[in-house]
Amino acid sequence: MFAYCPYVFARQAHSQLLLIGFLPWSMLAFHRFIDRASPARAIECGLVLWLTGMASAYYGLFAAGMVGLGTIHFAVTRGLWRQPRHWALVALAATVCIGLTAPLFLPYLRMQAATGFARPLEESFSANLAAWVISSAWTHRWWAPFLAHTDKVLFPGIIATVFGIWGAVIATRSASNRPRPDAARFTPDVAWFYVITAVAAFWTSFGPQAGLYALLYHAIPILSFLQAPARAGIVVTLCLVVLAAPALIRVMRSPSHMGERRSAMCAMLVVLVVADLYRAPLRLYEAPPVPTAYRTLAQLPRGPVIKLPFWPDRPSFDRQAEYMLASTYHWQPMVNGYSDHIPQDFRDHAPLLSGFPSRESFAILETLGVRYAMFYLGMMDDETIGSLVARLDHDYGSYLQPLEKDGDVWLYEIVAWPSHESTQ
Repeated sequence: MFAYCPYVFARQAHSQLLLIGFLPWSMLAFHRFIDRASPARAIECGLVLWLTGMASAYYGLFAAGMVGLGTIHFAVTRGLWRQPRHWALVALAATVCIGLTAPLFLPYLRMQAATGFARPLEESFSANLAAWVISSAWTHRWWAPFLAHTDKVLFPGIIATVFGIWGAVIATRSASNRPRPDAARFTPDVAWFYVITAVAAFWTSFGPQAGLYALLYHAIPILSFLQAPARAGIVVTLCLVVLAAPALIRVMRSPSHMGERRSAMCAMLVVLVVADLYRAPLRLYEAPPVPTAYRTLAQLPRGPVIKLPFWPDRPSFDRQAEYMLASTYHWQPMVNGYSDHIPQDFRDHAPLLSGFPSRESFAILETLGVRYAMFYLGMMDDETIGSLVARLDHDYGSYLQPLEKDGDVWLYEIVAWPSHESTQ
């Protein structure tokens, strides 16, 4: 229910967000520490939290938030807050995690100090109610046309939702808070921890408009590096799946002489879960043919290249990623690019570079040592193509030598600079 939840299939383009297995591993290490604290288990917890952060910064922060909340929760419910040794071991776990993370995180802090990099609260990618009931699984997709528009997929699945809520009711109504030797049984404080965590993550996923994420954003400075509170939805799914355990046990539990019935119930549940989450086949598309200009560029001496159209403003910057993917054929360095951190000079130059060839854009490219220019005519309208051809053939023809004009991707080499002509 967790490994193949709809969230995962919606994140195939984000390789780091497929590493959801670190989240339950973090919670396993945390529960081992809470149930029987020791220096070894404190170190284990710190190590696993560090690995989770290395897999995905979002998941590292989610796991740290769950562990932080759990530390306070169980300190109260189990009376651990009175024990200095417990807090010393908590500090040990935190020291291990922070100590291992700090050397890799310091460059980000230096970048933030130098450039003021932060994710504005108003630009957060948040969920709406439709995101919580939409999925591409065959069992769910039929109701998608009736929902409001959303580009997020957070639905945990029918079985996970039903059994998670049922299991929460069973576990929170248990008579005792004391841990029991039977690990299959939930104590109410464990159940309440996952209920509280699920509610907090659900609330957070709606972003600053819902209030909680705005509060956390201002209270925890590190959240200024994040932009997608909707991703907290995976924490809700984890909590529901964990809470589903008592309900699943109740369904499958039967007297010892009814072993066949238990096996049948288990098999039926597996079939229901597979039917609930079935998404196959995953569609694979044939890669488009490689333009001749790419083959030519791959054989040329190494030199920076600019690709046009050069998308000029922040809303369209992510289209530069198409050029980045294509560059894996020729491996030449590029002026184009897209990343979560967009340098200020890139923002400043983009509007001028979008008009290449022009004197202003030539001046920028000269300082960068750019050697090649590639034009994607298929991404331009007729008016833009007409203007471009006029500048290539007449206004700046003496500065640009055509290398490849087969198809709708043209390749030129910059052989001279207008600034040199003006100084002469």
